Amino acid sequence: TIIGGATAIGIQLAGSAATQRACNNIIMNVTTGILKQNSGNPTDDHNLFYNISGNNLVVIATPTTPGTGSLLATNPLLVGSTYVTAAGYANGGATLRTGSPASRRARCVRLP
Repeated sequence: TIIGGATAIGIQLAGSAATQRACNNIIMNVTTGILKQNSGNPTDDHNLFYNISGNNLVVIATPTTPGTGSLLATNPLLVGSTYVTAAGYANGGATLRTGSPASRRARCVRLP
């Protein structure tokens, strides 16, 4: 999923369940990449962060290092300029250019 643009927070995990997960996302052009608001250890891994003006990951108001396999300050090399925003899906679409570092991200294992 490509997230960014018209929002201050790319992904917000508000629940306390450990089964919440942010995985294999391209998060760009936002102030905070991922915000975990509660305890319960929701996980994040294999995300690509680009052009984040604040913190890549914040856990209960504390800036923290993103999870396993994440790429920081890495251009995803997109073709097209439309992506998912907080308001929903915009018209058009962005795809990965040949050689994009995002195309080499590991797949997440589905949690029970």
